[in-house]
Amino acid sequence: MPRGSWDAQVLDEIAPAEDEMIFRKTSSNVFVSTNLDYVLRNLGVRSLIVAGIMTDQCVEIAVRDACDLGYLVSLVTDACTTTSVERHEQSLIGIRGYCRQRTTSAVLWPRSLHPFPSDTNSCGIASAPRDPYPAGFSTWPPNS
Repeated sequence: MPRGSWDAQVLDEIAPAEDEMIFRKTSSNVFVSTNLDYVLRNLGVRSLIVAGIMTDQCVEIAVRDACDLGYLVSLVTDACTTTSVERHEQSLIGIRGYCRQRTTSAVLWPRSLHPFPSDTNSCGIASAPRDPYPAGFSTWPPNS
């Protein structure tokens, strides 16, 4: 999308703050068309939380490449979308072995109550989705 075009506009609700970095991606692969990996490594980042548009394309490529580059990846399944529910679901199935898949509420849950599962793949991340809530809770937020 050309800079300044209507399609390239960012919603005010998610606009970057003054101190946030912006990476202008020019291909479907964020790691190929930006210096994101270089910056993340220099910041000492080891794990990523991924969300975005086009689950079966750009998001899936980012997840696969991030894992191949050695990052621990969590994908926020309900913060991704594509052109159909079927394509979204098939993409999630295809990258299960690459990333930990969680809903937004599970990602926001305190880590002390919801630690990483112990059965991980070669990248050190969960090989299958889990119930997003700790034992004893069936909804978020938990009832008082």
